[in-house]
Amino acid sequence: MQGEESASPAVPPPAYSAAVAEPFLPKPADTADSKQVAIELRPTTVDTYGNTTVANDTQENSTFLESFLERVPRPGFTENMSDNQCCLMIVGGIVGVIAILILILVPMSFVGLEYSEMGFRRSKSTGSVDTDNVYEFGKHFIGPDGEFKVFPASAVFESFDMIRVFSKDRLEIEITCNLQYFLRPHQLKELHRKFDIAYRPVLRNNALDALKGMM
Repeated sequence: MQGEESASPAVPPPAYSAAVAEPFLPKPADTADSKQVAIELRPTTVDTYGNTTVANDTQENSTFLESFLERVPRPGFTENMSDNQCCLMIVGGIVGVIAILILILVPMSFVGLEYSEMGFRRSKSTGSVDTDNVYEFGKHFIGPDGEFKVFPASAVFESFDMIRVFSKDRLEIEITCNLQYFLRPHQLKELHRKFDIAYRPVLRNNALDALKGMM
């Protein structure tokens, strides 16, 4: 029996044993999340004939990126400006403001008088009157704060209607008369000092007294 047992053929291992020993690796699903897409930024040039070329050299790529980043505007550009450029901008702003003020204030500084007017310069802010200079017809530069205190340069008319006066014979008569007078520019300062602009009633009374004295 022992010989028979030794002569019995060996049973081969199951065929599936090799398959069982291998590890099972599931195949990844073909989804968008499992894909890894590599994007390579390459400079592209287009010639005059419409042909497009893509550079493959790494050095050319880095040169393109550097030139591209230099053209991109960066915030806070004033920090990178030189001192000379900052000074030029400040000076240019000051000059621009001065030019605008000149364009506004210069036309306001010229004030005109009509042919029948003369006057003194008066300050709008303080109301003070400069009686040293008498301005006559024309445009005058008196500053943006100046204006004219106007007096008549033409004849001033006064009318007297049916006024009663006594003659030298002690007879009462009624007369009607008209008269005119002119203000003298060289005496306007004294007139302004004594009567200001209320000179007409004073001159009228003086004229009336003169008419009564003539009879």
